[in-house]
Amino acid sequence: PDSAESALPTFGDTSPRLPAMAERHVHFASPTTASTGSPTPCTPGGSPSTSPTLQRLAASVERALKGQPFLSQASAQLGRPVAYAGHRRVEPDRRRILEASYPELKTATLAFAVTVQPAAGDESPLRKKGGSAERELLAIVPAGASQDLDNLQPIVVMGTCRSTKAPISPCECIEYIFKEQPNHWRAAQLSLEGVDHLKRVGMEVWVQCLEEARTLSSGSREALIA
Repeated sequence: PDSAESALPTFGDTSPRLPAMAERHVHFASPTTASTGSPTPCTPGGSPSTSPTLQRLAASVERALKGQPFLSQASAQLGRPVAYAGHRRVEPDRRRILEASYPELKTATLAFAVTVQPAAGDESPLRKKGGSAERELLAIVPAGASQDLDNLQPIVVMGTCRSTKAPISPCECIEYIFKEQPNHWRAAQLSLEGVDHLKRVGMEVWVQCLEEARTLSSGSREALIA
């Protein structure tokens, strides 16, 4: 029988979206192009499905993500009105990477990457870094929530950037590996903006240390002279 998770369509490349190897073994995650409209539901293998159940599920998911209750959540989390732009199912391998930092994913019935854009009339970008007009949020249907296809109630999952303390979507987390474990990807609750902040603060701390060292050195010389 078709499960709810396997019934969701996968758009584009169905291979695991594992980050490519990057310098210093750090991958800066970026939003993936989201699908729009009402695509034909697909089976896990990618072939179009004519199952009425799968088609109904796909339609129910899209309706729930476009609905005002979900968009109100997203707007509250981002601090400004947003509109639906597209969605896709979170790939199993990507989901496993995020589960360590976001344990609610482990028990969620369904998980989606939802692309949102500024609401009509708002032309300012949603992200300062790169001036992106869109952001990718993580939405789940928690275990124990209604599984009624006519009453799906997805919720937004957010974290906090450990550098800037600003809200961060799991889809925006930096993914990384250690050289000793090249196949074990992890997700840090750290955004691109957070990395820039750390670089700036790190430089400020370094300059401050140099100033303090120079002051201490000067004071020691004066003490010896005295």
